[in-house]
Amino acid sequence: MRANKTSSTAMKPTISTGMTDCRDITKKIQKKITTKTIKSGNDSPIFLRKTYHMIGSCAPEIATWSVDGGTFVVKQPEVFEKTIIPQFFKHSKFSSFVRQLNFYGFRKIKYSDTIIIDTKLEAETADFWRFKHDKFIRGKPELLTEIRRHNSQSSTEKDKMDEKKQPEKEITSLKSEVDILKDQIADMTKNIDNLTVLVQNITVNEPESQVIKSPTDVAMDNFFSVGNKRKKLVQPESV
Repeated sequence: MRANKTSSTAMKPTISTGMTDCRDITKKIQKKITTKTIKSGNDSPIFLRKTYHMIGSCAPEIATWSVDGGTFVVKQPEVFEKTIIPQFFKHSKFSSFVRQLNFYGFRKIKYSDTIIIDTKLEAETADFWRFKHDKFIRGKPELLTEIRRHNSQSSTEKDKMDEKKQPEKEITSLKSEVDILKDQIADMTKNIDNLTVLVQNITVNEPESQVIKSPTDVAMDNFFSVGNKRKKLVQPESV
């Protein structure tokens, strides 16, 4: 019996030491899991995580990463909307998906950045949608945590300020149009006055010979002219 007690007593430190080791291992595992979670971007917004996974797992002919991994392209928006989006989100609207991207600062850019115009390439990529964000890069999911959603409240306040300024802009524009019309009317009035003076000067300075007489006036002038000639002939000679 004494031997058993001694044996039992000797085992206690071993069990305690084993439990301590288990706790240390557990802590290490938890730390690794936490580190891995942070690195993989699991604490980033769910929309970004889903989009990242969606682009990576999508068929290349529908949507894919660019060659350098700095952008992603949706090549068939209609197919993407009907078959891909519903697998990850509770809606099937491409426009809603694009709106969410805009909220997170994504930019829609041209598919080709080449300087030379390639009509064939433009025709083939006319329906392509290419998006870019400096922190949304293939193979770097840890950067997703650095992407922040734009403050919708500040956008709303900005919209309200723009609405308040809109009437002022319209009033300023109307005043400018009225001033322009006034200037045009003043110029027209000046031109009319000049034309009036010109017509008056022409009328005053017009020669009498250019005045057109009626047949009666012509006959009367001839009658008096003949009469004056006869008077001159009838006058007696002076003594």
